[in-house]
Amino acid sequence: MSIETLLWRIPELADRFLYLNDDMMFVGPVQKSDFFTDEGKVVLRGSWADWSVKTDGEISFHGSNKLLGAEMMGYSRQHFFSPIHVVYPMWRPAMEQLFERFKAEFLANAAFRFRDRSQFWAISLQNHLLLKEGWAEVIKPSDALHFSIRRCRTEEADQLLGRLKQLQSERIVMTCVNYLEAVVEKVPEAMEYLAAATGPAAAFEKKRGSEQA
Repeated sequence: MSIETLLWRIPELADRFLYLNDDMMFVGPVQKSDFFTDEGKVVLRGSWADWSVKTDGEISFHGSNKLLGAEMMGYSRQHFFSPIHVVYPMWRPAMEQLFERFKAEFLANAAFRFRDRSQFWAISLQNHLLLKEGWAEVIKPSDALHFSIRRCRTEEADQLLGRLKQLQSERIVMTCVNYLEAVVEKVPEAMEYLAAATGPAAAFEKKRGSEQA
């Protein structure tokens, strides 16, 4: 959370960039229009959510961070945008604007050494500014597949295997596997499916088991 709060301040970073966690990956070809429209809008994958019936105890750790970001822009648990957990398109000028508006909150958010439930999720804050100002377009995440922690923990081997096979579909171009260890434990050949889906290693990638340069 602290890193994401100030990620956009990397020197010489492009105004439009893509942010991936270490458990996210591309499994098919993508192009600029998958993340930014010709009109300059940011493409957001997800849906509008209503958590009015949920108690605080029923909202997950990440869910509370996400909701805090939405509430900072005037949205509520009755109506806010919930993105699928895959590649995030970012617009640096929007983050600059938010930093000037919420400077004290940004600095406090970045001061945490470890993730905390009281932090706001900077990406959620950005998304809700973009939506409020008409700078974003919401689409269904039909080209993405998310292996949530819950799925990784609770689904049977055949269910996970079926999802791994879906990654080779031309329709799916990005994925996130939140708890890979649990998947590999149930489906030992999971890494082979991921390797096939992501394609040949790039020239700059280390071979598995190679020593640190």
